[in-house]
Amino acid sequence: MSGYTLEAYTLGFEELKEKLRAAPQMVAEVKYKMVDRMVNIARQTADDKAPTDTGNLRANLRANSRVVTGGGDIYGEVGVTIMNHGAPYGIYQEYGTGAFAEGPGGSRGVKVRTGGIRPKFYLRAGMEAVKAKISEVFDIGKQIIDNLK
Repeated sequence: MSGYTLEAYTLGFEELKEKLRAAPQMVAEVKYKMVDRMVNIARQTADDKAPTDTGNLRANLRANSRVVTGGGDIYGEVGVTIMNHGAPYGIYQEYGTGAFAEGPGGSRGVKVRTGGIRPKFYLRAGMEAVKAKISEVFDIGKQIIDNLK
């Protein structure tokens, strides 16, 4: 059988190697986009549902909604840090106070003349909106598969 040479070539192998080298960056980018979309859905819904008097709560919500990266982790934050006379105003608006207080953040100890603040659940509405639109978020994730083809 001397004199015969068998050579095999894998078509597209070099292209596949390049795509695999770029895969970690693509995965990170798609993860960021997915979390960013979830943050935007939650923030927009919470913003729409949040009570408005002076607009400070909504402005604080917008300022404290972001994608956080570091140490290989990526996560989203949607919330408020606003204080009103030393009280966590955003939590009181979310869970209520006095007779209307609900959940872990509500304060039954806060006394007001009207019996309390009714809970608004604006942040909860934001999380429910993310759940309702999760397929939209996963569509963003499908980009990585399309990019590797």
